[in-house]
Amino acid sequence: MTLRQKTLLIIGVMLLCLLMALYISLSTIWLNGFAQIESQLTRQNVERLTEALTNDLKELDSTVRDWAGWDDTYTFVADVNDGYIQENINEATFTNLRLNIMLFINTSNQMTYGKSFDLQQKVWKPVPESLRQYLTTNPQLLQYDTLTRSHTGIVILPEGSLLVSAQPILKSDRTGPSRGTLLFGRFLNSAELLRLSTLTRLQFSIYPFQDRQLPSDVRAIKNKFTIQEFTPPPQALPPIFVRPLGAKQISGYTVYKDIAGKPGLLLRVDLRRDIYQQGKRGLHYLVAALFAVGLTFSTLILVLLERSVLSPLSRLSRAVNRIRTTGDLGDRLSIGGRDELTRLGSSINQLLQSLQQSQLQLYQSEERYRSVVNNITEIIFQTDATGKWTFLNSAWTEITGFSIEESLGQPCRNFIHPEDQAYFELQFYQLQFSQRTQSHSKNRPYEIRYQVRDGSDRWFEVHSRLTVGSSGEMTGTAGTIDDITERKLAETRERDKARELKQTALELTRTQSQLMQSEKLSSLGQLVAGVAHEINNPLSFVYGNIDQVNEYFQNLLSLIALYERHISNSLVDVKHEKEVMDFEYMVNDLPKLINALKIGAERIREIVQSLKNFSRMNESELEAVDIHEGIESTLLILRHKLKEKREYSEIEVIKNYGELPKVRCYPGQLNQVWMNLIVNAIDALEEKRIKKNCDRSQVSPLIQIHTEFKHEYKSNGCDIAYVVIRIVDNGAGMTEDVRYRVFDPFFTTKPLGKGTGLGLSIGHQIIVENHKGQLSVQSQLGHGSEFIIELPIQIG
Repeated sequence: MTLRQKTLLIIGVMLLCLLMALYISLSTIWLNGFAQIESQLTRQNVERLTEALTNDLKELDSTVRDWAGWDDTYTFVADVNDGYIQENINEATFTNLRLNIMLFINTSNQMTYGKSFDLQQKVWKPVPESLRQYLTTNPQLLQYDTLTRSHTGIVILPEGSLLVSAQPILKSDRTGPSRGTLLFGRFLNSAELLRLSTLTRLQFSIYPFQDRQLPSDVRAIKNKFTIQEFTPPPQALPPIFVRPLGAKQISGYTVYKDIAGKPGLLLRVDLRRDIYQQGKRGLHYLVAALFAVGLTFSTLILVLLERSVLSPLSRLSRAVNRIRTTGDLGDRLSIGGRDELTRLGSSINQLLQSLQQSQLQLYQSEERYRSVVNNITEIIFQTDATGKWTFLNSAWTEITGFSIEESLGQPCRNFIHPEDQAYFELQFYQLQFSQRTQSHSKNRPYEIRYQVRDGSDRWFEVHSRLTVGSSGEMTGTAGTIDDITERKLAETRERDKARELKQTALELTRTQSQLMQSEKLSSLGQLVAGVAHEINNPLSFVYGNIDQVNEYFQNLLSLIALYERHISNSLVDVKHEKEVMDFEYMVNDLPKLINALKIGAERIREIVQSLKNFSRMNESELEAVDIHEGIESTLLILRHKLKEKREYSEIEVIKNYGELPKVRCYPGQLNQVWMNLIVNAIDALEEKRIKKNCDRSQVSPLIQIHTEFKHEYKSNGCDIAYVVIRIVDNGAGMTEDVRYRVFDPFFTTKPLGKGTGLGLSIGHQIIVENHKGQLSVQSQLGHGSEFIIELPIQIG
């Protein structure tokens, strides 16, 4: 941007800011004054409308007073004579007095006579039932402290707002006693509102205070009228609110109390904003005049600046550009005068002379630098901001085989191994980032592979730093490149040897642990099988003889019954002995006792069978077995861990078994897997066991076992059949890191001494390596874990 443009911009911005400041200040002061006048006028008009309503009530009260203090009325309320009705209660009376309702009520608050007349349609109508109910629920309207007291106000009915005045019925001399109440009513219908609008020359709207379908602006104002504003003193006037409704209308709002002194009607008076609009037009004229004056002075200032400053400065700029274009440092500026621009031209001429001398010295220094760089064995380089070579010494050609001429101007990433190009981009970006967070001269060494002329790869150690311009912007990079190919090859060989040794040690440790575990389980299986065999023989003897004992007992009972039928009942000793031994109870209880012995023997047989099934761990031959049988045997053995423990609840096991074919497998090894997985699930649920007398709203510990049979068709036409076993618990779950390492040998989250970290590792090996299946886990912290086993029906 030129100085001429800057000057024009500054003057324009200053003029604009000045006008904006004047406009804002005048708007605040000027328009606020007009707004206050407008608001005051609106309040006065609202008061006029309120006063007109009050005058109507006073007029109605005066009319009732004339009728209530009349001997004819005093007599009529007692006898309800037809003469009074024909002469006084007719259409002309209602029309002249603008009445809608006339009620005569005796001292028992019972209406002796009432009439209702529609002034628009000129028809008689029944007295509104809503008015009758209102008088019933508000009897104070018919009660008076003194004979001169009256009740005047507005009653809100479903039919509309009703102006009401009620006075006691007295004699013409205003003496009593009172014979009741005379009540006149006038609805605020459209005709009455039009009359008020004509009378006050105002445009207004009236809404019931409790109306649910108010306009939005009236509804907003209604919220400001709180109950406190209508509490004593009752003579206090309701507040008036003024609110502009756009640029052309302003409205005033107030509340008119009903006959009970509560909010009855919402009044809104609408006025045109002529005063405010006139103020805005005056403000616009004033700002336009100020703009014209400011524009005139700004133009004059620009002309003076152009003649005295901008034109000489432009000539000086053209002369400097000529020297820059030609590059002739021997050229000089020629500017006359004695102002600051003349002194600036002299300073530039002196600067050109100094630059001419410095250029000669720089050329001599570059020659010395070039001879030193070309004799160094390391590659010295420079790149621009885009990563293209801008300088390379002769060592580049000796090491890579590429000539300097064909390399300069090429992106250095073109010479880097394809697999390391992303790493190079990362280093380049980190180097740029260091410019903003660290010293720009900091060295960043890194190792990377280059592809040389013969197509081979070589490892280089690169030391690079950013080069920056005079204003701090990055202009490129510079540094050295050292060939470290031989060192990297030696490091790779040593690293491979260390990795092989570490893997061998890990395999030996895991194999040793698995052998120890297998030996323990084999010994345990032999012990369990021996115990089961020893228990099975006497158990078979007991279980086999229970039925025989029961048969003998039944025969004896039959024999005793036969004796009783044939032997006389006179044998007193026999009868006494039967009573002593409670023979009848023994006959009934002994079959139950034998049946209980049989149930217990069957339970022991099931346990022994489960022990025999689980003891098949040392079997090394493939065998077709029922998967459910092994799972059930494991659950039976672990039943003591699932039951209630003192005050803690039981772990519930839900079995959802599908129909599975027999699976050809190593049954003992699979039993070991079921044992490890279910024990792990029980351990995971220990924290969720709740006490029996605690809050039952907590989630109870639960283990679910699901099995199903699946077919999978491969694209080559093969049909793979396998079974899926899922063991799910609702324990604490695992973190992502624990789930990733759960099958690693010796990894465990259990306390020291409670777990070795080999159970799941050995189970994974049994399923994956021995049975060619899959074992996986799904878990989310706080939502339990699920182990999924997939076993092929046939191995191989």
